[in-house]
Amino acid sequence: MSKNHWLAIISLFIIAIALRICGLGDRALWADEKVTAMNANGLLAAEPIDLKATFIDSNVKTGTFHNVKKATLLQDSGNGFFYYVLMSGWSNLFGNSDYSLRFPSFLASIFFLIIGFLFVRKHFDVQSAIYFLAASSIFSLFIIYSQTARSYELALLTTFSSTFAFWELVSQLKEKSQVKTIAIYSVLYFFLLLTSIFLHYYTFYIFAGHGIFLAIHHFKEKKTLVLFSGIYIAFSIVLLFWMINGGIDGYRLMADKNSWWVENAINNGTYFNPSHLIKSFTTFLVAMLGVYNSYIKYFNVYLLIPYLVGIILLIYTYSKTNSSSLKSNKIISLFIYSIVIQLLFAISMVFKNGHTLSLTPYYNIFTIPYFLIILVYLTNEVRRRSNNVKIANAFTAIFVIYNLLFIYHYHSKKNIFHSEENNPYIAAAHLIDQRISIKDTVVSKQWIDAKLISLYSNKSYYFNCEPSLEKDMIYLKDANSKFISITDLEGKRY
Repeated sequence: MSKNHWLAIISLFIIAIALRICGLGDRALWADEKVTAMNANGLLAAEPIDLKATFIDSNVKTGTFHNVKKATLLQDSGNGFFYYVLMSGWSNLFGNSDYSLRFPSFLASIFFLIIGFLFVRKHFDVQSAIYFLAASSIFSLFIIYSQTARSYELALLTTFSSTFAFWELVSQLKEKSQVKTIAIYSVLYFFLLLTSIFLHYYTFYIFAGHGIFLAIHHFKEKKTLVLFSGIYIAFSIVLLFWMINGGIDGYRLMADKNSWWVENAINNGTYFNPSHLIKSFTTFLVAMLGVYNSYIKYFNVYLLIPYLVGIILLIYTYSKTNSSSLKSNKIISLFIYSIVIQLLFAISMVFKNGHTLSLTPYYNIFTIPYFLIILVYLTNEVRRRSNNVKIANAFTAIFVIYNLLFIYHYHSKKNIFHSEENNPYIAAAHLIDQRISIKDTVVSKQWIDAKLISLYSNKSYYFNCEPSLEKDMIYLKDANSKFISITDLEGKRY
């Protein structure tokens, strides 16, 4: 690589780090992030059966493997338990501040950029790799989840790494490399499969894409099919073992949650109803193409027309070039299989369950990198081999402008998830530590508030739940049953 290449790479990484680290701990944990904090510390939000005051001992460490596994199965079965095990160890070392809980996602986002750059450089060229790095650095959904204490960025890193390992293993088998080399890549691929599925179960369609690719492009290569069949069988055995040892309970809970979504589909005719399939499908595709769906909410939907027209012109211009290579087409087909599988799965879930939740952009983060690679490759080829360089430049400008608009909106206002500017539970814990006496009881409307406050409190105390109280308020109840207002969890008073 030339000096200009290195300068561009270093500059893009600086930009990516700045966009992701800026404001990482500025906003309070939102709903799903609270679940992360609970599960990582092995805390259950379920209230005591007798509804009596519960003693919360700040000296007791609840983040054991058993507690983390139990909390995950009961409170967040859609996400694999491995993320919460990692976060349990992380929070024990670095605490439960907003910044600390989100930092692993930030790290995963940066490592994903590195892996993505290396992959595109090896299988395409340096120029395409730099374009991919640039696109991923400012891509809206990647920035959102790099600042979110959820499993998505880590699962994105492991699934994309599994595709890298998959392609390397296929290449090593084709080149008839040494058994030791093939064994190393096989173990690595198997490990990445397990890690990904136990981070988030929706990563399965990436691996289904791998399987379809093998069936179509390598169905005559017996050694390749035998090796990958062995990997997938071992993978299935581990999943079966997990199902027997707790996974079935999680599956049942997922079925219960699905019933809840179906009930909402019946009662809520605006978002979950299949009649809105076209709108939801459009939102899904828009996110896949590189524009997050908040543009539809905060900006005029017609602003998307230039972007879509640009993609159509880009594909048409590329089709007129003679740059197609067998290797590139195979890699692109692998990506398409993954994308098509997710689309088919999402649409089938719409008609099966009666809601469009599976078409929300949050769940297609695992396939977006592949579509970005396709767009980057097309743009680079059109720029290098076509007389219509203006089309490639215009599309690049539109992509950058759209994502910069989002970044401005994201950092200039409260973002789409968060309602509080600061973590109210930290503030409540500090105030309770300062004001609580031996005979006082901490009281609120919901038990989950007590569990979250306990993460940041240095004192042990009794907590009770009184459903008649105002939501989001925390009180101290003294020996005379007098209520002393501590804080409003919506951030209005502390």
